[in-house]
Amino acid sequence: MSSSIISAQEKVIHLDEVIVSSQEESEKAFDQFSNYIAFDDDFKYRYELRKSKLTNKVYYFPDTTIAKTQILKHFKKAARKSDDKDAFVKYFAQKHLHYIDSLEPGTVSGIYNTMRLTTLNGYLDGLVVLGGWD
Repeated sequence: MSSSIISAQEKVIHLDEVIVSSQEESEKAFDQFSNYIAFDDDFKYRYELRKSKLTNKVYYFPDTTIAKTQILKHFKKAARKSDDKDAFVKYFAQKHLHYIDSLEPGTVSGIYNTMRLTTLNGYLDGLVVLGGWD
């Protein structure tokens, strides 16, 4: 009977290692995805949203587990409600979504700029800049 307890404990330890490994891989994948959003000129929000719904990819963080679809929606909503990068970051702090804290400031700024362009306000801001209107 004690051997089954030991093997059960070994499985628990093994599962813990898988979870930790999964978190590390997940955080690395999140960083890569975030850099793609921030720095790729060909990023298409609607395409990525549709693709994320089909794949059901989930990211694991120490304090939360969140789907790629939800991350994209949070990025979009935060960009829509924000007038600058600081307000963008504040949105995540107010919602207790700390996964953005692991990103480099340049990546966060790039995500904000990319996602802002996909919003109506971002589009209108672009028209003002191109048209020279105030």
